[in-house]
Amino acid sequence: MHNGLTNETTFQHKEKKFVLHPLAPFKVFKDQIQMKKLRDDERKEESMCKELGEQAPNACIHEEGESSAPPKVTQKEKNLSKETLLCK
Repeated sequence: MHNGLTNETTFQHKEKKFVLHPLAPFKVFKDQIQMKKLRDDERKEESMCKELGEQAPNACIHEEGESSAPPKVTQKEKNLSKETLLCK
């Protein structure tokens, strides 16, 4: 259920009530900058792997194929989930 006055979304899951609060504009901006940086880094890594792949096959090992372990959660993601999802 959405509360238009406070711009919060409330829902229940497994008998627990969750309230989603909106992010402040400066936090959205910081998050967008970080996502852009990560995308740029991934593109650079991909291009390097392609260049190395032409010179030496099997030179780049992609993270997806290394193991079946669950993906690592960064400290930023942990903090973001604490800030945006509050349980009541």
